[in-house]
Amino acid sequence: MNWEVIGATGEWAGAVAVVVTLVYLARQLRASNDATATAAENALITDYNRLLEHMYSDPNLCDLVLRSSRDFHNLSTVEKLQVHTFLTSQIFTVQNMYFQRKRGQLDPAIVDPLIASITAILKNPGNLEWWADAKNVLDPEYVAYVEEQHKLASVQPFIDTFPWMSQE
Repeated sequence: MNWEVIGATGEWAGAVAVVVTLVYLARQLRASNDATATAAENALITDYNRLLEHMYSDPNLCDLVLRSSRDFHNLSTVEKLQVHTFLTSQIFTVQNMYFQRKRGQLDPAIVDPLIASITAILKNPGNLEWWADAKNVLDPEYVAYVEEQHKLASVQPFIDTFPWMSQE
């Protein structure tokens, strides 16, 4: 064997090693991206559940949210502030989900139901009253998305989805 053959064999082996390394790195990067997306989804769902925990652990807040969903303007100023804070927290969380989903960072199968539920909540008559003022502090693209969803006949007000919510 001469040195040219040995050199060519070495170059070929080096090229194969580079390709194998690139394939390995691509797989590692994909696994890392999947793990990051899963962690982001878990964090958002945890945040959303924390918001809901306030409601189901406080009967007064539950009552207030139900009353506001029917008629926001007849609440006291303090009650309006409570509802505003609660709904704003939900909206900002879901708006975040919307944009992360749009960038491909979240699985639509996981976040679409959450986005749809807040859209239905906002379609309640009293929440529409709140939305008319509150939407001005949100991203215009997200506002346009929510308002487009409201035009769809398939999106029912949340209180109409569950008949027991309408009972006094």
